[in-house]
Amino acid sequence: MKILYSIQGTGNGHLSRAISIYPYLKEFGSIDFLISGSNYSLDTPFEIKYKLPGVSFQYNSKGGIDYLNTIRQIDLKSWCKEINQSPVEDYDVVFNDFEPISARACLNKKVPCIALSHQASFLSPNTPIPPIAKDHLASTILRKFAPAHDKIGFHFQSYDSFIHTPVIKDDIRNSPNTQEGHITVYLPSFGLFYLRNLLSSIPNYKFEVFHSEIEEEIEYKNIKFKSISRVEFNKSLASSNGVIANAGFEIPSEAFYLGKPMLLIPITRQYEQACNAYAASKLGAQVIYKPNNQLKEQIVEKIQAFKPVKLDFPAHYMQFIQEALSKAEQVRSKLKLKTY
Repeated sequence: MKILYSIQGTGNGHLSRAISIYPYLKEFGSIDFLISGSNYSLDTPFEIKYKLPGVSFQYNSKGGIDYLNTIRQIDLKSWCKEINQSPVEDYDVVFNDFEPISARACLNKKVPCIALSHQASFLSPNTPIPPIAKDHLASTILRKFAPAHDKIGFHFQSYDSFIHTPVIKDDIRNSPNTQEGHITVYLPSFGLFYLRNLLSSIPNYKFEVFHSEIEEEIEYKNIKFKSISRVEFNKSLASSNGVIANAGFEIPSEAFYLGKPMLLIPITRQYEQACNAYAASKLGAQVIYKPNNQLKEQIVEKIQAFKPVKLDFPAHYMQFIQEALSKAEQVRSKLKLKTY
């Protein structure tokens, strides 16, 4: 079986999940990888055969989406060309983690496409949505951005029959879980100097900050700045007394698995992160929805309210992979395509 695994390149979460799934998925056939977008910084244990510009969110220094610059970098003509030239017809099935180009190519060329993503969980009416954050435009974009024939979703809890609990990296599962006195910080949407000034003004806590602008480890007052590294981040998180992060999906999932207290700061005007933060808060996470000029005081207040919440997320790779393959076969039947 020939499998194309397509990945959204905004942030490291989609790529991190693919890295975790890869050792199990390769037992079912040969796999090529496609990624669109450029806001990622992880090394991979596999070659990425297709790299496309795609669409990547741009941010301002205080952690909000810069919509003007995001729109400016979209080239619709090139985007349509990439869809037409996407080689999905060379594969038996496409597993898609919120990647829009191959998703649309699959619909056009009648190639089975199965969503394998956190975003797919938002297709269920049972997934927690904060009432004050209901954004019909953003909700529509989230549902239509990378359309697929069928879906497997991931979330903090199994809110629906097609939603599985999170994929937790083996490195995290096998890490010694300790408390060495620091708080791990991953806020990629915040500028480096803004974080330096903010966290150094909170001297009662030690922070280990991972940021893409750091090439070598730097110590500044109560802060250790570290370059982006899967190995080092996993060590820092597993040995931390808590974590501060944007409200993506992978880091909160790992914090819940390890029982680490967390503070989530969803990216301003990012609907999905507002939803993630809301779901996490219902399970015990601290959240700052609207950072303001008193962000220092907000952070201190939330750290003081830290409470560990440990959730059991089983290693269920084979279960959802086989479910995804079964869905793909059903799609092939509906499209009247030959079996593998």
